[in-house]
Amino acid sequence: MIEQINNLYEGVDTISIKITNGFINYAVMQNLYFSKVQHINQISYIHNICKGLSISRTDSLIKNSESIVHHYYLNIQAEFIYMYLIFDKQVKSCHQIVFKALQILIKMKIIFIPDYYYIPDIYKERSNSEDFRLVFHLSKICKLTELDFFFDFDSWEHIKPFVTAKRVGKTTFYSNDHGDYKSQIIIYDRHERLKAVNQLSYEEIEKIKPVRLEFRLNIKTCNYLDVKLLYGNFYELFFRYAPILIKSWKKYAIAYVKKDLVHPLFDFIQTASECGQVPKIGNELKKTS
Repeated sequence: MIEQINNLYEGVDTISIKITNGFINYAVMQNLYFSKVQHINQISYIHNICKGLSISRTDSLIKNSESIVHHYYLNIQAEFIYMYLIFDKQVKSCHQIVFKALQILIKMKIIFIPDYYYIPDIYKERSNSEDFRLVFHLSKICKLTELDFFFDFDSWEHIKPFVTAKRVGKTTFYSNDHGDYKSQIIIYDRHERLKAVNQLSYEEIEKIKPVRLEFRLNIKTCNYLDVKLLYGNFYELFFRYAPILIKSWKKYAIAYVKKDLVHPLFDFIQTASECGQVPKIGNELKKTS
């Protein structure tokens, strides 16, 4: 199962959503273990829930006050996404993946939906009424903050970073917008990263495609992120956001990628950006505040 997930050529790598404060069960959340991973103006913490699912916390100090506000983010990684998309025939979209992840948080009492959030009477007596409450109020409970698309390659021979790419370490390359927040594009050696986290054996790692290129859409760089737009299969989702990806590659391209039959979607991005044929943003992509 893990091998099937790790050997996809393309897909969605990460979905991050911000949980609205009014739905967080602070009594449970404060008892979770958060390990500190970063210290700047804000402090970020991580708590792993299950494979491919984690919660991060950002603590913000309110200006002219000693009060600290906690903001919680649910990070849904590829392991969780494709565990359902590949093996659960009823799950066909990333929108449903977000729903599944929130169901887990509700079951663990990490989040809750107050009773005053209305659902039609016809659903109130059902045994799964909480699911209907989640359906009706999903856009109030969470906001999409990051959506990452990945393309994996069999060899560095297929992808040649430009000298203008911002190189960090031996085999990680960022677009030159890399700074206070995530760059829009990154290329890195997956084998090195997987060996560093030490969660798979070296034998398993060697079976995984070694080079990954990611497009990272987040609320600081993309005005079109909305949980409601995660419906449809991967190809529908890709073409919905293709104009954004093409513009990003046209502006920040950090490598030449060899055209092949395996990556027709990436070929589409690269060819469109080279030719200046950027598709118009569709009517379904509405700017988010």
